[in-house]
Amino acid sequence: MSISRTSRAFCVFLSTLLVLSSFPLSALRADDTKIKYYSVEEGKEFEVEQVTTSTWGGHANIELKIKNTGDEIIDNWHITFETPYVIENIWNATIVETDNRGTYTIRNSYYNQDIGTNSEVTIGMTLALGETELGNFSDWYLLNTKTYEVESDRYFISYQEYSKWNGGFNGALMLSSMDYIEDWTLSFDSNYEITTISNAIIESSENSSYTITNDGFSQNLSSNMLLMSIQGR
Repeated sequence: MSISRTSRAFCVFLSTLLVLSSFPLSALRADDTKIKYYSVEEGKEFEVEQVTTSTWGGHANIELKIKNTGDEIIDNWHITFETPYVIENIWNATIVETDNRGTYTIRNSYYNQDIGTNSEVTIGMTLALGETELGNFSDWYLLNTKTYEVESDRYFISYQEYSKWNGGFNGALMLSSMDYIEDWTLSFDSNYEITTISNAIIESSENSSYTITNDGFSQNLSSNMLLMSIQGR
């Protein structure tokens, strides 16, 4: 049985470059007027639209609209970029990491954790411009989010059977974690055929192997027990 979670690449910039080992550092800097977009995981596509809402005396308020332009949900988004401006304030997002030389990684707030297909989230910033005129906020953006496997000693999974009869059963899977896990997915083998489940979605099933994922309402795990009622035959 294995469980995976979606979160940012650790040691953000270094690990990201290792993941994108075919990209030299200079490739993450646009050499023309077109903004470039990269992703740690293949199949994730996005764009960022910049809107200036106000400017005054060396400062500006802007909005960044992060749009999911691909066919997959972007879970638990983290975005890395380089900007010539200093971020003085940010809302609808959190600064995870900065090298204090213009490279930042920001992440979602709890209420805009995922970006559905054909959807977008809007974040706001107050910038210190210094002596620079306000232009492109960044020439490149990196979706710095990847899925990785959680060590088995960091989470707990158990099964309780309530009843069983000829041709059917019902019971519950109980899942908790020692760490805060976002956008979880669980893979396991079962001696039964599972037909329905609560608080989760059956993503795939083949023979006796199942992969289930969160249903969007119970997408984050903690030490609190998540109970998933199951039925089958």
